[in-house]
Order: sequence, then C-alpha cells, then structure tokens
Amino acid sequence: MPHLIDVIVSLLLHHMRTGEHLYSNGSNGQRITYTRVQERCKFNFKFVVGGFSASDLGVYCYVADSIGVACARMSIGLCLSDINNNEATCTLI
Repeated sequence: MPHLIDVIVSLLLHHMRTGEHLYSNGSNGQRITYTRVQERCKFNFKFVVGGFSASDLGVYCYVADSIGVACARMSIGLCLSDINNNEATCTLI
C-alpha cells in the first residue's frame, strides 16, 4: 500500500507534466476516484487521497473499506538541480 506523501507527490508531478488529473473528482466525465494509503487518522481509520480537480486534491479520513488501493503503472523521476554546484540529483518515486 502506498504512503500518503508518495501518492500526493506522484499525482501532482503527473499533473504538472501532462495536465491530467488522476484520481479525478468526476467533473471531467470520469468516475470519482480515490486510493487508500498506509497512514491512519483518528480512531485508526484510513486516509484516502483523490477527488483531484483544478481547485483541489482531497485527503480524507475514511471509515468504510469500499475504497481500493492503487498501484503504479510507471516510475516517475524527480530531479532537483543544485545551481551552485551544477549537479542534479534524481530519485524515482
């Protein structure tokens, strides 16, 4: 099961690269989608991430087990460059 920060960063990076809202809020004619993550909220309920739109990305504490778990279909590389040293550090997410 993915971690909360990994899902959020992956969704935002994908959106920055393609303009596509994965785990959409349904406003684009697709189904409203969410994924569960490892982290827990109050009363040991599960956090879910989704409902992504132009205005927000939802992170909710969810009681029921009717939301599935996502898996990655590809790796996303994140590169940070250091202007002073002219170096780039890349990490797979």
